[in-house]
Amino acid sequence: SASGGATSARGGASSASGGAASGACSGVSFASACWYLGATSASCTDTCVAHGNVAVSAAATIGVTQQGGSAANCVKILALLGVVGNVSQGTRSDGLGLGCHLLGTNRWWLSSPPYSATASAATARRVCGCNS
Repeated sequence: SASGGATSARGGASSASGGAASGACSGVSFASACWYLGATSASCTDTCVAHGNVAVSAAATIGVTQQGGSAANCVKILALLGVVGNVSQGTRSDGLGLGCHLLGTNRWWLSSPPYSATASAATARRVCGCNS
């Protein structure tokens, strides 16, 4: 499997949100992004507002295979976030591209539909890759 030699696109992106200083990751660092477990029902766009917005590398890390993501990356990031265990692979027919996420205590990675930073679901906690 190609484990992406993607270069980081973080440098130079400044946050206009007036929050935390850009560059300092208070989450967990993995694959050119700073990862957080979002609040229940929050999108990654919501979660990353205070963290320099969604990282361009997020989809290529935890998105569907066609986006470059993988269930293996989902397992690794969840473990870094303190959520250890296997991840179930699944699909959603409602079009919500939640990527790597928790539904209750169940860990999921979606092979379809494609990861979308703006997707959210009432009972889901999304794994989100942000810029800081």
